[in-house]
Amino acid sequence: MSDFDLKAFWAENDLCYNKPFSIDKPHAPLSMGFDDHFIWGVQRFGMQRYHQDYAYQEQVNGEVDAILERELGRRFLSARVLHVAPKRIEEVFESFFIFDENGTPWLETRIATIDDLSAMMKRVRKLDLAAFVLPDGWEREVKRYEESSGEKVHWGSGGRGPATVGTSCIVTTNLCMWMMDYPEVIGEFYALLAETYVAYARILRKATDNVSEGWWITDDNSCLFPPKQYERFCAPVLRSLFDAFAPSPAAARFQHSDSAMGHLMPILRGLGVNGVNFGPTIHPAAIHTAMPEAVIHGQIPPMALRDETPEVIAEYVRRDFEAVGADGGLICTPAGSYGEGTPFANLRAYMQAVQQITRYR
Repeated sequence: MSDFDLKAFWAENDLCYNKPFSIDKPHAPLSMGFDDHFIWGVQRFGMQRYHQDYAYQEQVNGEVDAILERELGRRFLSARVLHVAPKRIEEVFESFFIFDENGTPWLETRIATIDDLSAMMKRVRKLDLAAFVLPDGWEREVKRYEESSGEKVHWGSGGRGPATVGTSCIVTTNLCMWMMDYPEVIGEFYALLAETYVAYARILRKATDNVSEGWWITDDNSCLFPPKQYERFCAPVLRSLFDAFAPSPAAARFQHSDSAMGHLMPILRGLGVNGVNFGPTIHPAAIHTAMPEAVIHGQIPPMALRDETPEVIAEYVRRDFEAVGADGGLICTPAGSYGEGTPFANLRAYMQAVQQITRYR
C-alpha cells in the first residue's frame, strides 16, 4: 500500500459534498459505494443465503467492511440490515425472484402472450396493494432496526425506472416487439404502472413516516426505447412520480442508467431530471450540453477503473473534470458501478487522482 493518507482523503472529501454547482469546496467530491457484485469479488460467500438470510448478510458485510477499511480507509457496508423487505413494484406486477448461487438475484415473469399481459393487469387492479406489499411483522422489525442502529427507515423514495420494470414484467424481447405491435396494450400497462407506482410508494412512505422530497430511479434498460416510445410510455410514469414526490424545483430527481441512452437526454431534461449517472459510452461534455442543470455523477468507465493503470485512471479523471467540472457540477464516480474484481490499488489511485486533479482550492 502506498503512503497515500486515506483518512485525510475522506476527511477532506466529506467537506466537498452537498455543494452542487459550487466551487466553494476543496475539490470535486468522490462517491464510492459497493454492491453485492463487488463484495462477492472481495470475499466469496453464499449468494443465495446472503439474499435470504439477513443475519448472514450482516456477518458478511462486517467481514468485508473490515477489509474495505484496511484497504480504503473507511467502512462502506451496512453493519445492520432490516430483516424484512417490502415487495418490489415488479412483484406487484407478478414478477418473481430467481436465486442462484452463481450470481445475484434476478426477476422473471410468466407473461408469454399479449393476452397474458391483459389478464395480469386485471389481477393487479383487484389487488389489495397494502396487504400485498407490506411484509408480516414489518412494524416490529422496523422498530427493532431503528432502535439498534440509530437510523431511521425511509421506504418509498425511489426504485427501478419504467423501462426496466417493463422488461422484468413483460420480458425484454416481448416488450420491444409489443410496444410496436400492440401499442394500446403497452400504453395501458404503463398507465397502470404510473398509477400503481404512486400508490405503492405512498403506502411505503406512510408506513415509515417518510415525508422527504425527491425520487431516484435506476433504469438500465431505458436504452431500448426509441425517443417516441419513451415519451409515450415511460415519461408519464416518471412525471407522475416526480409530481407526487419531487414537486419543488429543488427536489432531487435522479436517474441512473449504465447504458447508451443518450438519445433520451432531452426528454429527461424536460422532466426536470437534475442528477444523472449514465453509461460509459456517453461523454460527460455531451451530458452537460444536453442537461446543463443536472449534476453529473460519473463518468469514468468501470472497466477502465478495474483494468487500466493509475496513469490511465488519472487521465479519465482529468478528462471528466476538464469537460464538466469547472462549475462544480461533477461528482466523481464510475459511469455505472464499481466493477467486481477492481483492485484496491486502482481504487486508491482513483482517490488520489481526484484529490490532486479536481481541486478548486
